[in-house]
Amino acid sequence: MREALDITQSEGELLRLLERRPGIRVQDAAIELGIASNSVSTLVKQLTRGGLVQRASDPLDGRAACLWLTPLSQDWVTRIGSAREQAIDRALEALDDSERAALQAAVPAMVHLSKVIVSKGGRPQ
Repeated sequence: MREALDITQSEGELLRLLERRPGIRVQDAAIELGIASNSVSTLVKQLTRGGLVQRASDPLDGRAACLWLTPLSQDWVTRIGSAREQAIDRALEALDDSERAALQAAVPAMVHLSKVIVSKGGRPQ
């Protein structure tokens, strides 16, 4: 489905982030994605030209830009999310009860790991 919009993996990651965090600032998107702000700015320019991202000045700081999905990119992110959920459901059905229980028991540790990664900006300290 990524190819249907003719976007790169990095652009797709930014679109998925904007779905989770509408109105996020470029700097904050860079931190969450673990890449440089100028790299996010480049992605935003490409996606804006393609009609996939809306950009507006931050009402609290006119020097900063806030980002939103357009209806076209929102539809794509929704379809990607549904396809991923279906793939995960199919994979989970293939596991036996003990394997599913092991995954369920690991969820709290995975949630904690995710929070640690995000709190450190996705970069090792």
